[in-house]
Amino acid sequence: MKTYYAIESFYGGSHKQWLDQLKEQFSHHFDTHLELFTLPARNWKWRHHGAAISLAENIKKHFLETKDLPECILVTDIIDLALLKSLLPNELHKVPIFLYFHENQFAYPQSDNDSFQKDQQYAFMNYTSALIADKCFFNSHYNKDSFLFGAQKLLKRMPDHQNLSNLKIIKEKSQVLPIGLSLNQSKLHLDKFKNISEEVRILWNHRWEHDKNPEDFFKFLYRLIENKTPIKVCLAGQRTSRVPECFYQFIKKFPDKVKSSEILSRSEYEKALDWAHFSPNTSTQDFFGISLMESMSRGVIPLLPSRLAFPEHFQGTELAELLFFNDEKLIDEVFNHIQLEDLSKVSMECSNIANRYEWNNLRPLYKKTLFP
Repeated sequence: MKTYYAIESFYGGSHKQWLDQLKEQFSHHFDTHLELFTLPARNWKWRHHGAAISLAENIKKHFLETKDLPECILVTDIIDLALLKSLLPNELHKVPIFLYFHENQFAYPQSDNDSFQKDQQYAFMNYTSALIADKCFFNSHYNKDSFLFGAQKLLKRMPDHQNLSNLKIIKEKSQVLPIGLSLNQSKLHLDKFKNISEEVRILWNHRWEHDKNPEDFFKFLYRLIENKTPIKVCLAGQRTSRVPECFYQFIKKFPDKVKSSEILSRSEYEKALDWAHFSPNTSTQDFFGISLMESMSRGVIPLLPSRLAFPEHFQGTELAELLFFNDEKLIDEVFNHIQLEDLSKVSMECSNIANRYEWNNLRPLYKKTLFP
């Protein structure tokens, strides 16, 4: 059985979900073992700088014990790849390195409290890592395009020796490889739309963090309430150490409008997906949209900004009108959807779009891409 090394310095959330499922795919369908080297998902700036040192030590120890030369080393983006490669045993220097970008620092929004927001060192580290890698994979076209655009913009600011030709090198070895998902493909609960005029059910299933722009989401809810739209809201999603105050303000002010604001188990979360009609998304950061695909796969209708990675999911479909361009249009979209005669058809099409990213459908692409 062939062996691959997978290196993840931020092993949590969507990074962990993708890697765990990828390991399962390697084992069950590709007859390949994926050896994981990981660090906990915290202190992302320190992970960029220091993770390479600790992970290189772990890799070196494993390699010296097993002498198992991998076919490839798969690394994700929160790391200094130059430092990592320099610290690996000499025997591993000729092993191809594939770099997978879940996000890129050129397009990642910074918090108002971030003292590093004007510092491009992490973006530059993304650039040098891409330059070193043998292949670069991005989870969306938006991710890939914003990386190349941001890298060009940054290099042009440099006083000399900009080496812009390196961007062509990176582009030629880059391609889009969407995130594979294990989606629950149970029967859709379409009957829920029959009584939508009596209660509009809204789901938030994103991280409770600034880059998901919850402030605009709650502004939207306040306006629905002002318009006397009968709503019920489920506030799911992963909590962080710095939860924006707008969550607690809404829960305190409108407790009767909140179905749930607790951390949900997997089964409870799936019940919430089956319950919800709509999932508005006001995010300022989404390089793919796992939570979007999870909700759409269960027939939840999204209301999305026409930005980030969202538009490409709907290209060539009849659902491009789900995208909105400003808050005013978002309100109109909700009312338009409520007035549709057959929301169940929209719901089914949402599920069909999401299921394109199910592992069963993406497996041939992964096999062709990761096993050259």
